[in-house]
Amino acid sequence: MSLDELIKQATSGEIPTGAMGGGGIIALLIALKMAKGFFKIIFILAALALLAGAAWWHFHKH
Repeated sequence: MSLDELIKQATSGEIPTGAMGGGGIIALLIALKMAKGFFKIIFILAALALLAGAAWWHFHKH
């Protein structure tokens, strides 16, 4: 398998969606359980950005 085929396979499926969605859920859990004050806002915004990116990737790549 060449590098081009590997890149196409990794970006065409659900791998990026799962990674961004998983990262968003983890960031949201960190924000809700451990972060306080300003960092809570930052983690919530990061989680929302990751989840929005996952939704965009899922609906626009297919």
